[in-house]
Amino acid sequence: MKFLFSMSLTGALLLVFAITIGTATFIENDFGAASAQAVVYKALWFELLLALMVANMIGVIFVRKLYVKEKWGSLLFHVAFIIILLGAAITRFTGQEGLMHIREGQTASSFLTDETYVSGTVLVGDDKVDFSEKVLFVPIKKSSFSEEISIGDIETSINLIKHIPNAQEIVETNPEAGEPILTIVTAGANGGRENRYLRSGQVLNLNNLIIGFDAEEQVAINIKLTPSGLKMLSVLPVHAFSMDTQERSIIKSDSLVSAPFRHLLTANNINFVLSAFNPQGQIMLVSAPAGNTQGTIDALVFLVKQGEDEQEVVIKGGKGMAGTPQFVNVGEANLMLAYGSKKLSVPFSVKLDDFQLDRYPGSNSPSSYASEVTVIDGETEFPFRIYMNNILSHRGYRLYQSSYDQDEKGTVLSINKDKPGTYVSYAGYLLLSIGLLFILFNKRSRFTLLSSMIDDIHKKRAAMSISLIVFLFASLNVQAQRE
Repeated sequence: MKFLFSMSLTGALLLVFAITIGTATFIENDFGAASAQAVVYKALWFELLLALMVANMIGVIFVRKLYVKEKWGSLLFHVAFIIILLGAAITRFTGQEGLMHIREGQTASSFLTDETYVSGTVLVGDDKVDFSEKVLFVPIKKSSFSEEISIGDIETSINLIKHIPNAQEIVETNPEAGEPILTIVTAGANGGRENRYLRSGQVLNLNNLIIGFDAEEQVAINIKLTPSGLKMLSVLPVHAFSMDTQERSIIKSDSLVSAPFRHLLTANNINFVLSAFNPQGQIMLVSAPAGNTQGTIDALVFLVKQGEDEQEVVIKGGKGMAGTPQFVNVGEANLMLAYGSKKLSVPFSVKLDDFQLDRYPGSNSPSSYASEVTVIDGETEFPFRIYMNNILSHRGYRLYQSSYDQDEKGTVLSINKDKPGTYVSYAGYLLLSIGLLFILFNKRSRFTLLSSMIDDIHKKRAAMSISLIVFLFASLNVQAQRE
């Protein structure tokens, strides 16, 4: 117990804390903020380290009797650190943080949390069990998840078997289990290209332009697999631009032609490209290379078991997006699984009146951007302009300008709620400042004592230097007289 409240342990803990924070900085720089949170800031061992530091500081206060008047400066220092760590704990366990996305002219009263969750429902007959568990999956740490659901005598297990960060789909050739797969390239949500894959019989909806691959239903454009190769039949005229010859042409409606690969096709003002066809293809999920904007979400592969029955299910999602549910039937159970952020409501609404973006002269790089919003709280309404250094504070929530949509008609606001934790931390910083001033100006503080000792040493050194000079001068005079 004596060692627990010793200054030696205090120094060791502060050293470990400093090394940990430094390591977390390198992890964040190389692997991202989420990795630093998973490995350090939100890890159980780091929370135990902070708890041990608090216990040690509280013990030191009483063991070294810092409550006596002569040691009030040190007391304030210790109490300040304890309060700052307490504020951090309040923020960690009670604070809310996330993103609010609003389009121009629309109103939002909810946001998606920064935390991600694996949630689902298990249904057996008329009985069901819901579950939701907070998770943090990162590439540099082994991901794990396990859930056991019992409904009557029926037990269902859900286990994570693979985490694919920044997942994207690719087509690989598989002579044994492959099937015909058509690759169509379209414009992605972020302005880049997006690969879409169609199996035989499937259709693709591009803003109400229905494209099918060997589709049996009525579609606008149907790509048919025939003995003589792929053919295209369209009920609409299609404009084609060859990427090889730069020639333009028009494919007439209701005409069966060879599928025009490597052509930019336009129908009903919708652009797409028939990119590739693999007669023995298999769609695989892999991590996107660094810098590839197509891999923007994670994929989780779960093994769902009930008795002797088992099935793999893939769900996609990630931070800042609502989970898309996937449904699976295993044995007597019907399951719904989803992965993503949780939607939380706020006690007011925010309407985006106008999003404004300014660019540097002669450049497309944004110099600043702002959101003109109207806050609606019951019968109270007021306008506000949110930009980089102008934060909207209302009902305990703080809204910051974070990002914007690529078409510049929508905004992404960062939102957090952490008033108690903020106030407690600020109180700790105030006490820390007062403690520093107390130590500097208290004549009985250790700082003043050390300063006095240093001054005495300087005075003694000066006196010794003067004595040495006098001695040398006298010695020279004596020597001169002898000569």
